[in-house]
Amino acid sequence: MPDILELKLFTIKSDSFTVCDFLEVLEYFGLYDDWREKVSSSYFLLNEYKEASIEVDHQKILKWSEEFRYEHDLLSAEDLKQWLAKYELTQEDLEKYFIRQALCEDAPDSLEKVSEVTQEMVFKEILFSGSLLNLLQSWQKRLFAWFSKNDERYKSLSELNEQYKSFEREMLTHMDKELWFSSYGDRLKQVEVHFFNSEGSDFEKAQKTEAFKGFVKDLPIPLDLDNIKLNDVNGPISKSGVNLWYKLESISASLPETDELMEFIEDDFLDEVWKTLKVKLLRVS
Repeated sequence: MPDILELKLFTIKSDSFTVCDFLEVLEYFGLYDDWREKVSSSYFLLNEYKEASIEVDHQKILKWSEEFRYEHDLLSAEDLKQWLAKYELTQEDLEKYFIRQALCEDAPDSLEKVSEVTQEMVFKEILFSGSLLNLLQSWQKRLFAWFSKNDERYKSLSELNEQYKSFEREMLTHMDKELWFSSYGDRLKQVEVHFFNSEGSDFEKAQKTEAFKGFVKDLPIPLDLDNIKLNDVNGPISKSGVNLWYKLESISASLPETDELMEFIEDDFLDEVWKTLKVKLLRVS
């Protein structure tokens, strides 16, 4: 059976990146030990479960298994089998993961740990937990920055990280701030909105539930600002079986150029840069 650490996760240009490369990156950024500790505790519980015949909630495990398949779009048994085979894993590996999660839920905060935790065990934990894609994205951004300027692989992770920081600074110097600022329209105006709800259809019986103050983009429900007058009560909107009314208390006449707002726009701009490079460079193995 092939070594799981040598499995290719993706390719950029002519370079392939493996599970081993990925775990090395986690260690460099100080994330590996947290995962190792988590695995160590849960495997101790698994050993206790085997030796002492501890009871677990099998209905909960079944529920988690179904949720896992839907989240990963593995609706048939064959789909699941192929997905596991892609990572050199088995149905038993997945079942043991769910058993360990069930045991951890009922365990005390302080646990003994198994003495030996392998890299394979850590990767399985990351994969089954659904954290792999999020952890990969941060690494891939650094790789996109590197390979947008270089054809050959980096020599060290510190070199890779420095290129990433330099690349972002350079991209921001090319950003047309006025264009990006204007593209948001009313979404970046600041508003104050009061919300009221009631199980019935009579506003007079509605109770004030919250007051929102912030950017339009962050409102809990979308509002048509062109058709809302200040201090008018609007609604009801049905939400989760409850009728919701809202009243616009204030709205800024212009978009304020705050540090928080500029940071949001810059992040949005860089997200577009990363998406473009992802389409151009990335090939998933």
